[in-house]
Amino acid sequence: GPIGVKLENTAQNHAIVASVSPGGLAESIGLQRGDVICYPGTDGTDEIGYKDFLKMVKSNDYRPLVFDVRRMVSIPQSSKSNLRADADARRQAVIAAAEERNSKNKAKLKPIPKKKGGKAVVELTPEEIERINLQKEENIKRNAINMADKPLSEEAKRAVQAGKQD
Repeated sequence: GPIGVKLENTAQNHAIVASVSPGGLAESIGLQRGDVICYPGTDGTDEIGYKDFLKMVKSNDYRPLVFDVRRMVSIPQSSKSNLRADADARRQAVIAAAEERNSKNKAKLKPIPKKKGGKAVVELTPEEIERINLQKEENIKRNAINMADKPLSEEAKRAVQAGKQD
């Protein structure tokens, strides 16, 4: 087109850059394949309709031509890719989100060694053992306070006796 860009109409009828002509005005201002054309001053949140943008480009009433772009990811034009720019942009955005999620969720800890019977065993430090024992004692006290006011069933009495023996 007159500004050195080929546009596509997205499924939502918005203008998206399909390709940029080398040496053209669009390349000189930094437009890239996959950029979504948006109304100025909206930080890329309000997209311009495909037909509206074409009217703006063809008309002299909108000079200088001012608009924002929303760039999700950089999408290089590939001779292997037959995808439309909007489909390619969605695909790249999904890939980028998945890569980010994977990098956040990677385990930073060393693997837990497996022992006999397929059960994982980890050696506890003396501090961890003490902390666990303190929590156990606090839970016993809390349970005793909560249960002191209520009569126990026969089954509960047997469970208390069994707990005391351990």
